Amino acid sequence: MKLDVLIEEISEFMQLDDKFKLDEKLGAYSEWDSMVILSVLALFDDEFDVDASDKISECVTFQNVIDIVSDRLEA
Repeated sequence: MKLDVLIEEISEFMQLDDKFKLDEKLGAYSEWDSMVILSVLALFDDEFDVDASDKISECVTFQNVIDIVSDRLEA
């Protein structure tokens, strides 16, 4: 999966009209809730075979979330 597709997927989970910016804080979005987090965890597990359950709670920005799987993204 490419970065832009991953951003689009997470934006859809959050039901955003526009894509978020990587440097934005997760807490700035009320849409970043437990259901979205579960969806992101499932996506990371299915697409990247990554268990991010311990790491995602430490994330502050969207970049932090993407960094969890950045080494597995397509160029």
